[in-house]
Amino acid sequence: MPNADNAKQFVEQAADLWRKRRTFKGLVGLSIILNSMLLCFVLPGAYFILTKTDVITIATHYAIFFVYCALFVGLANLLLFCTWAYWRTLPVASDGKPEILFAPHADEEASDLVYRLYKELCEDIAARQMQHILKCRHLSENHMVRNHADAHELVIRSGARLVIYGTVAKGKIKGDDVEGFRTISFTVRHRNLSPNERTPVMKNLAAAFAFRTFCVKNKNSFIEHDVVIRNISEVTRFFIGLGLTLDDKLEEPLSLLEPLLKDVEKKAAAQADNPQLALFSESIKSCLTFVLQATFNRTYEAGLIDHITQREYDPQARECEGVLNKLLALDKRTSSFYLGRAIIRFHFDDIDGAFAAADHAKRLAPFNNAAPHLSLAFLHLWRKNYRRAFMQYMRAGKCKDCNIQTVTSALQFLNTMALLNPDRQELLFALAFVNDQFFDQNVALRDYQTFLTSKSAEDLSEFTTFAERRIKRIRESANE
Repeated sequence: MPNADNAKQFVEQAADLWRKRRTFKGLVGLSIILNSMLLCFVLPGAYFILTKTDVITIATHYAIFFVYCALFVGLANLLLFCTWAYWRTLPVASDGKPEILFAPHADEEASDLVYRLYKELCEDIAARQMQHILKCRHLSENHMVRNHADAHELVIRSGARLVIYGTVAKGKIKGDDVEGFRTISFTVRHRNLSPNERTPVMKNLAAAFAFRTFCVKNKNSFIEHDVVIRNISEVTRFFIGLGLTLDDKLEEPLSLLEPLLKDVEKKAAAQADNPQLALFSESIKSCLTFVLQATFNRTYEAGLIDHITQREYDPQARECEGVLNKLLALDKRTSSFYLGRAIIRFHFDDIDGAFAAADHAKRLAPFNNAAPHLSLAFLHLWRKNYRRAFMQYMRAGKCKDCNIQTVTSALQFLNTMALLNPDRQELLFALAFVNDQFFDQNVALRDYQTFLTSKSAEDLSEFTTFAERRIKRIRESANE
């Protein structure tokens, strides 16, 4: 069927010309097509109609017609050139979606492979229903990306989040026909990193690349082609998630990294002997843990810490608990996650659950960490187990390992509880103690004095004696 073959060949040539529309060759091809259509169909058709309807009857009309034809052809070619120039401009991200610029280069023989890889990457993103999160563009051939410096400049100028670049080629390896990336690189946009941040970030990036293939053997092309596209897709989603995380974005990384982790863990279960999947899974978990911790801190500090035990803030508490459950699913060995659970259980008046979480945190925490003891001390204080509370505070005082974020959070929590429960004036001792041992002794002096003048102090001889001794010592230190 020669007609069918000719039609198929014509469609393939047209598709190839459309893929190359940003090149000079594409401009020439489109110009030939445009002018052929104008000179062979449009203008002769117009001439036929105008002469048959007696619009053109004299020589002057003919001259005017040909002048208009020349102007029309010129304007059509000018419009084509402007459109071609627009296609070659650098795309600028504008709709808020993280944008991927697909910018590998190839010789003439492999140029169709670049476009095919780009389309398959887009299809993979769509198949994962992430087209509403990510946007992918094929970069014009005139924007050559040769190295990281070019790619870095490109993401700054375009606002894109990630550039995929390298060399695509076709050839032979050990007698097998292969096609794909001869070299491949990813450049992701993020804030400047401090020296302490660079090592863990580079470790995560390396884990995303390890043991991956980006070439296809034609012998088994369907399966291996799928592997190549999946590798590019996984690395792309991880790099974008990591870049967004470093820029303190929270919602977008979760929507990228949580499905990615499920995919990788599913593959890891089926390929237990694949070391790359274990490395990659740990890197995703590390990034996800950072995002979830930031999400918890934001929700807790913005919506809950000043309203602990107030029932109208239960939705915020449930949101915090959901984040904590995700964190504990990723890592059951971090004591601070259990301390967070203790706070949420306390908010819901589940004191036994709060004790269980704080006890678990103590077992996991380093021996010299004060945070679990402060948590247990408060819970005993709340239940009026004053002897046990005092023992935990003394134990916390001997532990000097307590980071500033934990201290300020504890002080804000205690301040909230003291304001919401003015009849529980023993909470002033808790405030004074934490300030005394870990933060501001001048504030501690004031709170110790307020506690000693309260009615609660009459029944708390150990607390009273300790407060009096500390007031004396703080004043002596101030006078030295």
